[in-house]
Amino acid sequence: ILAWSMSFWPFSKSKQKIFTDDLQKITFSTDSEEANNIFNKTGSDRKKQLDEFIDKKVKKFITFADQLTDPKITEGDKKTSFDLAIESLTKIKSNKESLVGHDEAYLKVDTNKTTVQGEIKIIVDECIKFKTQIKTALNLE
Repeated sequence: ILAWSMSFWPFSKSKQKIFTDDLQKITFSTDSEEANNIFNKTGSDRKKQLDEFIDKKVKKFITFADQLTDPKITEGDKKTSFDLAIESLTKIKSNKESLVGHDEAYLKVDTNKTTVQGEIKIIVDECIKFKTQIKTALNLE
């Protein structure tokens, strides 16, 4: 009953408002542009640039996405879209952790750009999928 009554709590933001005002405002360039933004820096500045990408884009996206996926849809015709959104969010979180794990020494090696770009690509692609699926699952505009 508590969870049900919380959904009517007057101070919580609506799912539509979170989607429109928060999630939709987080935009990504292409994976190659995002990777170039990191690897065009000097070796020591790459970690700072990567951390900025993770903090300003990926972590914020995950925060808002988590708000949109609670409570979970466990039945009905929207469950498939919801489950696909959760699947995308899981991939985003996993690849964020991979990016976080890259230290300055790793990022100084130019050939590691391919790996980093691949992880960024998954995040960028899955963010698009998440938005599409959660929009369908929650009947958002």
